[in-house]
Amino acid sequence: MVGTFDKINATLNELVLQVFSGVDYVSKISLETSKSIPVVHRQLEELVKANILTRTRQGKRVTYGVNWSCIADVINSIVLLDISDVPGAKQLSKDQMVLATKEFLAHPHTQELMRAFFSSQKAKTGATGRAFKESMRQFLDVFGMLSQEERDRFAKKINASAEVRAFLEHCANQYVQRQRRDPRFVLVERIKNEL
Repeated sequence: MVGTFDKINATLNELVLQVFSGVDYVSKISLETSKSIPVVHRQLEELVKANILTRTRQGKRVTYGVNWSCIADVINSIVLLDISDVPGAKQLSKDQMVLATKEFLAHPHTQELMRAFFSSQKAKTGATGRAFKESMRQFLDVFGMLSQEERDRFAKKINASAEVRAFLEHCANQYVQRQRRDPRFVLVERIKNEL
């Protein structure tokens, strides 16, 4: 399934982000994307066939939703990266990560945060042309931007298990590692040392 997300072009990614942000039916997505209803319908069906989205019929109305299990696979492909550059960081096993990710995504508060994040991204930055994995990475970076105390309060709010707490810590460590590897961070550190 992870490979499926690698193949999502900017057009399909735009539809996925629409559904993530809470726009869940063809005519509204068509209006939001300025595409014809038949084109949007065909592309949404392609995403359903790829198991990325789900389809639900309520009378005549068909709505689309996120397949959270598939999204968990994408997140795992992102967060299972090595974090060896972060002193004291504990690498989670693949099995631990899979269980924690699915539990994290199953929580309604997490899903609401994702909807808000992608809705904000869509409205403010026009980020729909961005690769889906990059959008997910940015969402996970939010937990790296929180202080340890803030992550703990968030974990308490969602009644997170020890595994989910470790997952959030892992996301934070990955954020730190990406910063350390970013040439801008290296330059900032050099400038600070010269002052």
